[in-house]
Amino acid sequence: MKNSHSKSGFTLIELAIVGLIVGILGALAIPGIMKTMRASQNSTVANDLRIFSGAFQRYELEHGDWPDDRQSVGEVPRDMEGYLGEGGWKRRAPIGGLYDWDRYNFHGFELSEAVIEISSLPDNNVVASREQLREIDELIDDGVLTTGRFQLGFENSPIYILGSSSEEFPE
Repeated sequence: MKNSHSKSGFTLIELAIVGLIVGILGALAIPGIMKTMRASQNSTVANDLRIFSGAFQRYELEHGDWPDDRQSVGEVPRDMEGYLGEGGWKRRAPIGGLYDWDRYNFHGFELSEAVIEISSLPDNNVVASREQLREIDELIDDGVLTTGRFQLGFENSPIYILGSSSEEFPE
């Protein structure tokens, strides 16, 4: 005679082993996912800066000078709407902060002409570490945050220099 009370299902030990395996697999996957997310952020920032610099350089070629910088952080600079559009410039940068145009930017002991800065605001800080900024610099430039086009500017804000550096302020 068959026992009508036979139990089917998983034991508590079997469930614990499955949970342990899933936890281990998750713990192994998280670093890879984080690395992929960081690489995506880095590529997006580098691509944004290339697109933006191209737009500013087109403006400079057509007008013979860089645009004014009389705008708030995150706002499209005056006369640049047709060059930048509404998309990427106004959104939060993938590493935090907002894009900002500086006609002149004093950083370190240099004055640079035509700089795109990623500026921190009280409610929107740049959250990238120096290591991540160095990785972005390697994608764009020389991998050194004190030389080349991509550098750390005033208060360690990331900057992308389009124009030349000089020792004097413009008149």
